[in-house]
Amino acid sequence: MKRDPETDGRHCAGVAPAATQLVGRVRTPGAGGAPRRSTQQCGFRRCVRLRAAVIAVALVGGAVVTVVQSSPAAAATVAYYLPWSAGTQWKVSQGNNSAPSHTGNSYYALDFIKASGSTAGEAVLASAPGTVVRRVINITGGTGRGVGTDFGNHIVLKHADGRCTLYAHMQYGSVTSAATVGQGAILGRAGNTGFADGAHLHFGWVTCPSNTPTVPGPGFVETGGATPTQGQVLTSRNGAIPPAAN
Repeated sequence: MKRDPETDGRHCAGVAPAATQLVGRVRTPGAGGAPRRSTQQCGFRRCVRLRAAVIAVALVGGAVVTVVQSSPAAAATVAYYLPWSAGTQWKVSQGNNSAPSHTGNSYYALDFIKASGSTAGEAVLASAPGTVVRRVINITGGTGRGVGTDFGNHIVLKHADGRCTLYAHMQYGSVTSAATVGQGAILGRAGNTGFADGAHLHFGWVTCPSNTPTVPGPGFVETGGATPTQGQVLTSRNGAIPPAAN
């Protein structure tokens, strides 16, 4: 039997075009969307390989058109800062997994109030650069649970590492209309809209693009990546010039 140099040389080396690999048959992903292991007869040899990407197939004018979804690039490293102006001090009024409301979907949430003085009206800053993927701006006051939205006026930002952050209970009329923001950009003003007992900021890393559930986050630059604990007072460096390297 004569070997087919096209199939023996190019297919077995795993470098044949995807469209050539699919001529005569179309293989669909296995259960759960995972690529199936496929076998091909290449001359006298049988090549077995695991496809690296799921291949979407469509018929256009009788031709087989393939789109190979490339593997996503490695996630960027993002530095998250406390969502307050540099030099100001803030207290964690309610930490992770604590009464009365940080359970269930809000298990990993953090509530912040100003360490001294009034919290209401203080600028809420973007913890890191991001794109606005959720915005609620029409809540005029503390409405109680289940009325309007528990989080009042709020924003969800998506960041370069794929994570999302939530900033909730902001004052009516204060929420930015920007589509993208830099680290330290003003998102709104601290308030008590939604299900809130007094002005504070409800913050958390959340499942994109929703505002719940909260998920474990990487922590803040100011805490060295550690999760702040209830009662802890922290000084923000958001917007501050980093110290020069020694």
